[in-house]
Amino acid sequence: MKKQILNIGNTLSKGELKEIQGGRGCPQVDPQECSTCGGFPTPNGCCLGDAAVWFCLGN
Repeated sequence: MKKQILNIGNTLSKGELKEIQGGRGCPQVDPQECSTCGGFPTPNGCCLGDAAVWFCLGN
């Protein structure tokens, strides 16, 4: 059973891992500023959002 659980899913490529960890286009901003612009601040300092959020942040 343990082997079956550990083998669920696909292995991610380096590019996919980098994207998940915030390595591409991840604006590092103050969490309050991110929230003010309608974004979602993450624990690693990234601000997730759409084009309107990025425009508000000046990126």
